[in-house]
Amino acid sequence: MNDEEPDIRQKAVEACTYVNDPAVGGFLSTAIKDESEDVRTAAIQLSAKKDPAIRLPVLQAGLVSEFEDVKAGAATELMNTPNTEAIPILITGLKDPDPDFHYTIQSILKSRTGQEFETYDQAIQWWNANRDK
Repeated sequence: MNDEEPDIRQKAVEACTYVNDPAVGGFLSTAIKDESEDVRTAAIQLSAKKDPAIRLPVLQAGLVSEFEDVKAGAATELMNTPNTEAIPILITGLKDPDPDFHYTIQSILKSRTGQEFETYDQAIQWWNANRDK
């Protein structure tokens, strides 16, 4: 990941395809901060294929990224995550100041929960009351 060439960094990410060690999550969390969009995209796509213990923390970090492509990729992967563990992570996306991204998260949450949320506080309150249902 310290190589000057983005192609080498991307290949380093792709090499983690067959690594199931939980430590790969930290590596992917670093890769989603890379200056190269290709490296970041590879990291988000690969994290989506990992076990939840690896996938969810990486996607959570991606949801609050400074890079729009990472945020969008993380939101998409969380939308497609079948378990309910993605819901509180998606709810954190409601804190984002970008109105377009905020709307995207609202739409995903509505499709996943059937509920409409305007604010993070409203959504987290609902989640805390309903997470076991």
